[in-house]
This record gives sequence, structure tokens and C-alpha cells, in this order.
Amino acid sequence: MGPILAFVGLAAVGVALALAVVLGPQFALIPLGVLASLLIAAIPRARFAVVIFGALLTLQSSQALDLLKMAYLGAMFLALGAALLSLHEHANAEVSAFLQASFLSFLLVFISLFVALANGTPVLSWLRDAAPYLLLAAIPVLAADASQTVPTRTLVSVFVTAGTLSAASFGLVWAGASKRHLTDLPLDHLVYPSFLFAGAVFAFAIWKGLSGGKASLRWLLLASLIFAVVLTTGTRTALLLLVIPLVFLANKRFAADRPRRFVVLVGAVAVVAIAAFWIAQVTSENNAALLGRFGSFGQLASDPTSDQSVQDRLGQIGSAMNAFVSAPIFGVGLGHEFSWADPQGVPRTVFTIDTSISFFAKFGLLGLAFLILVAERLRTATRVPRARQPEVWCVISGYFSLIVCYLFFGSPFEEKGFSLALLCLMALLIAKVPVDTRSATATSSPERRRLLISRQAEAGSGRD
Repeated sequence: MGPILAFVGLAAVGVALALAVVLGPQFALIPLGVLASLLIAAIPRARFAVVIFGALLTLQSSQALDLLKMAYLGAMFLALGAALLSLHEHANAEVSAFLQASFLSFLLVFISLFVALANGTPVLSWLRDAAPYLLLAAIPVLAADASQTVPTRTLVSVFVTAGTLSAASFGLVWAGASKRHLTDLPLDHLVYPSFLFAGAVFAFAIWKGLSGGKASLRWLLLASLIFAVVLTTGTRTALLLLVIPLVFLANKRFAADRPRRFVVLVGAVAVVAIAAFWIAQVTSENNAALLGRFGSFGQLASDPTSDQSVQDRLGQIGSAMNAFVSAPIFGVGLGHEFSWADPQGVPRTVFTIDTSISFFAKFGLLGLAFLILVAERLRTATRVPRARQPEVWCVISGYFSLIVCYLFFGSPFEEKGFSLALLCLMALLIAKVPVDTRSATATSSPERRRLLISRQAEAGSGRD
């Protein structure tokens, strides 16, 4: 298979160069698209990487539904089809539950199409708003496929690399000239910026760091850097990340030496955060803006409605509530545009707003019923993996604590980074070979080490 794919790849590149010279650069995309399709269909690692990195590269532009985003959606559905064919060979009760979760999610999205059309929403507006929900609906199938066909080490590498890039881009976007003018960096973004994707890698790194072992300091350093990058954007929701280590320290696994681990964690985060604050202040166009953002907590606590961010969110919440009350059963459908006036009195009209109530406004109580059904299917599908990989499940539990807090500031379902994080974490949870945590083996009892080795041996024989 390797030599054949190499030959096909070289041939596609050659044809692309010829078409670019003779007909124009845009025609070079045809053979390259064919090559990408073959890679997605034939190589599991390729389709997993395309879904993750393709989203980071194509979803970073404006909210407009351009050709690049349509190409990504096509590649995602191609990966979904290849995943379904692959899972047919691994059919069991768990896989069936994942398939049902995806089917219910897609069904809800397509029901919203008829609701949107009934309310006069154009199809393109519906598709533009439906894109993150279509990606989210495909996650259970894609995660089940990746867990069966992609090595665990590759899953971890792609997850950490993509999440770190997204965190760095989040810092560039919010601290740069396009948002708060806190720094004078020449770049304004790298890839799709996502607070929730950054939060997932932060949770994974914190857990690995707290678990001990030779690499624990490196993981704590990564977690501290992510926290510092997010914190120096001046976004006060960055403090929500602190919920994750607190949840981890409450875990009974760390009961014996919880004070020591807490001191190490706080020290690592504090040192890097202070250094990052100092760098941001030195390079800032407005060196008082960053500290001013967090210094306003006193006023925010005493008089929340005086804060412009709170005022803007209250306007968005009011608009979402009005939409929900107008159609409580089926919602107003995807693509609906919410209207309100910002604190300066300027009218605003967008389809994505910073409140989790937007989900109920768009899908109504029917959406809540489907959400409960999907959650139940996923709970059934992960019952055995949760017991088999308690470490990964603890990471997911800590991450979900962040999501619960985030519900007060926005809808995670419309944040593409949440879907990507869920794909990686779910694939790691249900992976055939458990996540190879050196710290888990080094700090555990001999019985636990033998159990881990036996699980890996069983998984390896299952692949054969």
C-alpha cells in the first residue's frame, strides 16, 4: 500500500503543477483534492489528522461560508463515510451506541432545517449556522473509528499539538491589534483560536503533571504556558481554567500527598503567569489595559450591570429568551439572526451569540430531549472504557467541569474547538491500547502495573 500511495501522490502533484502552469493555479486543486480524498479514505491517521488540522486551518476565517469551509465540510463527510465503513468491521454494542448518538445528533440538525425554512431562513444561512453542529454530530463516529485504527501515541500527539496551536492563536487574536491591542506582535493569528480546545489540553497536561513521573515537570510547564497565554489576553473567562486543577486535587488518587501537589501546581502556574504578565506589559501598547481587565473584578462584584461585557451579554440573553418564548417546542431553527443593542446603543444582528440559551432558542425543548438521548447513548457506549481507563475519564471529568462553568458565558456547541477536543478525548478514552502514562505505571502498586500490562496485551491481541 505504501509504494502505491507514494506513486499516486507524486502523480497527483505532477498533474497539479501541469494544470497550474497551463490552465491556472485554481485548477491545481482538482488533483490535490483527489489525492486528499484517497488519503482520507485509505489511511485512518490521515482522516483523523485532516479532521483536526483541517478545522484549525479552514475555520479561522470570517463567519462567511466560503469555498474553503465547504471543502472542509466535504472532507469531514468523506472521513465520516470512511469511518462508518471501518467500524462495520468492529461492530459491537459500544460501536452501535456511538452510531446511535451520531444519528440522533444529525437528525436534530436536519429537523432544524425544516424549522428554519418554515421561519423564512435561507438555506445558506441555515448551513452556515449548522456547520459546527454537523461537526459535533460526527464526533462519536469519528472518535470510535480513531480509537480502533489510530495508535494511542498518535492520538496524544495530534491532540496536544493541535490544542497548543489553538491556544497560541487564541492568545494572538485577543492580545493583538484585532481585539485588545495589548501586544505589538506581527501576527494576529496562527490557526483557529479556541479557548475550549486550549482548556482540554490544559486539563490533560495538568493531570499528567500531577500524576508524577519523569515528564511531570514538562507537562506542568505546558499547562502553565497555556494558562499564561490565555490569561494575558485580558479575557476574564481564562480564570475558569483554575476549576480543572481543583477538581483533580479533589480526586482520591491524590489524597496521600495532596498538599505537596497543590503547592507544586500553584507555584508552576504562578511563576509562568507572572512572567507572561511582565512580558505582555513590556510589549503592550496600553500597559494598563491588561491589569485593568482583572482589576475590575471589585466593581464587577459590587455592581455587575455597570460592566459593558455584562451589559452586552444581558442584551444577547434577552434576545435569545425572546426567540425561545416565540417557539418553545421546536425553536426558531438554525440560521436565525438575533438582534439587540450593545452598550453604546448600536444595533447588532448575528446568528452566533455569547449565551448558552441560544441552543434552546434554536432547537427548543425538542433539542433538550435529543441532548438527553445523545448523552444517554454516550454514557452507555463509554461504560466499560470509563472503568478501564479511569485516568482519561478523570481528565474528561475535569474538562466537563470547565464546560459547565463556560455555560454562563457561551454555548460550547457552537465553539468548534469543543468538538475537536471532544473528538480527541473520546478517542483516547475508548482506545484499544490504554493511554501510556509513564507516571501511572511508575507511581502505582505492582498489582496495578501488572493490570495495565495485561490490558495492553489484551488490546494488542485484539488488534491481531
